[in-house]
Amino acid sequence: MYLRENYLAHDPSQRHGKRTVHPYEWKDAPYDPEREPKVLEVVQRANDFNVGNGFVVPVPSRTAALATSG
Repeated sequence: MYLRENYLAHDPSQRHGKRTVHPYEWKDAPYDPEREPKVLEVVQRANDFNVGNGFVVPVPSRTAALATSG
């Protein structure tokens, strides 16, 4: 579902991981549910599968910030 619906492009946690070097919880990744309905859909689907939260440690690289989550 994640790949089929292209949720990666709308995942607030992935987006936030590219903007920070500080660890964070998925639930703390900012988004505007009114202006970003597809992002809200990603968050709701994650909650449907009981993966509504996790911990991300961004790992910066020369080309981009890479996120490791768990």
